[in-house]
Amino acid sequence: MKLAIQSRNVFGKKLIPLRKQHIVPAVIYSKHLQETIAISIDEVQLKKAYSYAGSSTPVELEGDGIKQLVLFHTYQLHPVTDRFLHVDFLAIKADEVVEAEVHIVFEWEAPLVKMNLGQIQYVKNTIQVQALPSDLPHDIIVDISGIWWLDDGVFVRDIDLGKKVKIMDDPDQPIVVAIELSSDDEETVQEAVEEVVS
Repeated sequence: MKLAIQSRNVFGKKLIPLRKQHIVPAVIYSKHLQETIAISIDEVQLKKAYSYAGSSTPVELEGDGIKQLVLFHTYQLHPVTDRFLHVDFLAIKADEVVEAEVHIVFEWEAPLVKMNLGQIQYVKNTIQVQALPSDLPHDIIVDISGIWWLDDGVFVRDIDLGKKVKIMDDPDQPIVVAIELSSDDEETVQEAVEEVVS
């Protein structure tokens, strides 16, 4: 996907008028670049790009003599409106392995929940991976339909992304675990998670 950008030479308080015009300031940085590149992006197009790419699908930024393959790295949102305030892009190369956080998508329903025998505790919502940009998964599907009993769960070691993608997280780390039905007491939830892991 391509995203049109413009070079930017305004900073600090001078960005206020820019944001009022629905233009989002951003930067591109990387060890490959001699210096950080300041850019601006149309807010509507930025939202479309992020909706498409997330944090693990490469996007090509192009405009004002700049042409760079990037990943969305970090961003700031307005606390009330959730509008983009600023975006940091990580510049990458198509032929070099890159590390990225991939979001987890949970599918189906746990029989344990259907039978009212317990509840599901979601421990992780992303997994850190390493791959060539073209091999990065957009998301990772985790099927929870096999969780029947309180000692069941899905761990990082249960995820298979093929030979081209290396998972960087601890294989013994839980992604989702079954816990007893209870109040939302945080200590009870934490103890249940630790019991499943041990």
